[in-house]
Amino acid sequence: MVNKLLVFIFSILLQNIAYAYNAYTFLETIPGNTNKEISVDKDLDITVWNLFMLNKINSKKFQKSSLYNKINKSSIILFQEIIANAEYSQKKLGLDDFTFIQIPYLKKESSQFEADSISNGMANISKSKSLNSKIIIADSIDLADGTQSMAIRTDYKVLGLDQDLRVIHIHNGVSIFKTMRLMRKLEDEINDHIGPIIVAGDFNSFLYKSRFIKKWAKRNKLIDAKVKTPYKVKFLKVGQLDHAFYRGLELVENVEILIETKELSDHLGYALKFKFKTED
Repeated sequence: MVNKLLVFIFSILLQNIAYAYNAYTFLETIPGNTNKEISVDKDLDITVWNLFMLNKINSKKFQKSSLYNKINKSSIILFQEIIANAEYSQKKLGLDDFTFIQIPYLKKESSQFEADSISNGMANISKSKSLNSKIIIADSIDLADGTQSMAIRTDYKVLGLDQDLRVIHIHNGVSIFKTMRLMRKLEDEINDHIGPIIVAGDFNSFLYKSRFIKKWAKRNKLIDAKVKTPYKVKFLKVGQLDHAFYRGLELVENVEILIETKELSDHLGYALKFKFKTED
């Protein structure tokens, strides 16, 4: 019995090492046409959206829309559940000026990362080239529903500031246990950084997880941007799933909810406008 348990534990460890290796192997970067530096004396515009219906977007119609104009003016875009092929996503959205840093999700059936025009993933998108990026995963997939808890951490140089901007893009799975593991892993990424930080994404914080996430943010000295995007499942209100937290920045305006996104996802996108603090 003991031997079987040890074999099981060892197999899980090997599996998670494989997941981590695959994550780094499939981190894809597609450069944009421009490299517009982030500057301390300019506003920082962030768009966050769970865009799981990208393949249904009519590219020509979308690129003439007010939504496209808003997104195209962003400094940084964080998309969850976007088509996993970065080149496809870049062309589909008409964001040729933006650099895409993208990772596909794990496949539930094969427990592998796969990049194609069918699978989904998450992307950090910007007109500025990043200094470095890192993938953080909780562990294996959530066997209950095939979701993952993972994050992309990307650092950007800020002209006129001695410190870099760190953006941590999160997509939590449904499981509270995997959420807790990921959030605890991210604490080192937050507390080891002395510059400004943004932590945003789809936290999947159903009512039973909201309290944990808010305590986590407070413990790590992050300010809640207080995103309020209504989310319902079969007319049942399930709570605030999308969040944004920050530190070392000033929120210039209230969070703008992008109501134009309601036809393209079960999540409403939102936009944030920050300015850099030059002194404490």
